[in-house]
Amino acid sequence: MNKLKIWLQHSVLVLCLFGLPTTALQAAESGSDIREPELMQLLSPIALYPDTLLTHMLIASTYPLELVQAQRWRKQRNHWSNERLMAEAENQDWDPSVMALIAFPEVLNKMSTDLDWTARLGEAFIADEGRVMDGIQTLRQAAWDADSLNDLGNLNARRDERQIVIAPTRTEVIYVPYYDSRRVYGHWHWSSYPPIYWDPFPGYVRYHSSPFYWRSSGVSISFNFFFSAFHWHDRVIWVDYRHKHYNHYRPRLAYSQGAQRWSHNPHHRRGAHYRHPGLQQRYNKAVYNKPHKRYESQARSFNHNQRLHQDRNKQQKQLQHELKKHREHNSREWRAGDKREKMHKGEPQKVRQLSQQPSYRSANNSANAADKTMRVKHQARDRQLQQASNRHTNTTYRQAEKRRQHSDKQQQPQRHYQPHSQSKVQHQQRAQPQRHQAERRQPSRAQEHRQRAVHQQRER
Repeated sequence: MNKLKIWLQHSVLVLCLFGLPTTALQAAESGSDIREPELMQLLSPIALYPDTLLTHMLIASTYPLELVQAQRWRKQRNHWSNERLMAEAENQDWDPSVMALIAFPEVLNKMSTDLDWTARLGEAFIADEGRVMDGIQTLRQAAWDADSLNDLGNLNARRDERQIVIAPTRTEVIYVPYYDSRRVYGHWHWSSYPPIYWDPFPGYVRYHSSPFYWRSSGVSISFNFFFSAFHWHDRVIWVDYRHKHYNHYRPRLAYSQGAQRWSHNPHHRRGAHYRHPGLQQRYNKAVYNKPHKRYESQARSFNHNQRLHQDRNKQQKQLQHELKKHREHNSREWRAGDKREKMHKGEPQKVRQLSQQPSYRSANNSANAADKTMRVKHQARDRQLQQASNRHTNTTYRQAEKRRQHSDKQQQPQRHYQPHSQSKVQHQQRAQPQRHQAERRQPSRAQEHRQRAVHQQRER
């Protein structure tokens, strides 16, 4: 009886383990606990986007902080053209898919403002890339069955075996569609998780009875854009970062030279936290979330400046300590000198005994050296004061001499020449008495004072 109970328990345990859905087992292994209805809800507003744009959105959603940086950077340069924006964006250290979305302001604004949706979608894509691609195909099949993909206008939806591929009608122009996710998929099978509804993008217009809204002009591709593609059969995304791809869309990018399977780069997370514990274990911060090269250089320069500041503080403290010791030593010497004077006055015998000790002799010698140093300092100071007074006296004398010359020029009579009708002899006769009068003038008091100052300076 006991053996029968044990056998039944084991059989029930085995049935429970092997009876679990494969998606749940895959989710447990991959580190994502998102369920299928919730994944369909996240993919509903973007599942019908063209494949080229959708690959960039999925990859960029794994780097939410760079999306915010790119959106702010573009907002400050909103008056620039797309060509100039894309040329300047190449100088930034963002992921290439984040740079590619700068040419699509509607998508970039939506992903940078709704960060909760972006972070959840990015973590689901990191955890299980193939599962997200299967969800996209499930939603596209629902829109195909609801006849929503019959006439897209600017996009072309076609079947590639069992997969539905959406591509632009003109490869050099990309149009971003807007659609009502509540109507385009027909009957929604996951009623507990209704599709996410976005408000219509500004400037979009609906044509005829199509469920899609479009802007009058698309984005002309004149920059590196077609470097990623879905490989639906393998359920992966392939990228080619070695070559520049401008307006040549290649759905078979996996077979091109230099292409490789996309892998998540934690450096572009900029320290953003992984919500799921499985992703935290897979991308350990201590190993993978290292700072970028630019941030490493900034950290090194900051540490260098901090060390310099600490060295300056240390040197300053050492100087203050030495100055304090020097002052204490001087105060001790002065106190020893006062003590010696008192002993000389009151106790001559003790003075003689003390004078014979070597400590007294060294103190006396140091006191004499200090007196000599003070005497030399006072003499140097007197010399400086004497030089300064001499300079001041010479400056005063030169100023007085300039004033005297100026006053002499003003006191000299001005010569007024007569018209051409009068002769030069008459002019000389009239100017002679004035000149004799100026010569006969006596010096003023100021002139006498200046002359006396000159004589005194010469005598010195």
